[in-house]
Amino acid sequence: MTLFLVSGAIGAGYGAARSPLPGQVLNNASSVFYYSDGRTEIARLGAENRTEVSLAQVPEHVQQAILAAENRDFSHDSGISAGGILRAMWADVRGKPVQGGSTITQQYV
Repeated sequence: MTLFLVSGAIGAGYGAARSPLPGQVLNNASSVFYYSDGRTEIARLGAENRTEVSLAQVPEHVQQAILAAENRDFSHDSGISAGGILRAMWADVRGKPVQGGSTITQQYV
């Protein structure tokens, strides 16, 4: 029991010493949205703590996990999810919370 408490206290102290204080922004960056010409800015949203990385820096298993969470059929769908669109429409008709029916392909094309 004593070992557990001492270990917990050391871990908490280490975490508190290494964590930035609330309100400290390490990398203040906004999300910038552009028109299809790639130059004309539409909007700039938020200031968040983030670090930009290239796709090559993101491990393959993390890329696959994101794809699986967003669209489990991504690797073999046609780019349009009729079932997803119908599900979202049915939820809208019933007044349920907003749902998305688009695939990743539809969002980026």
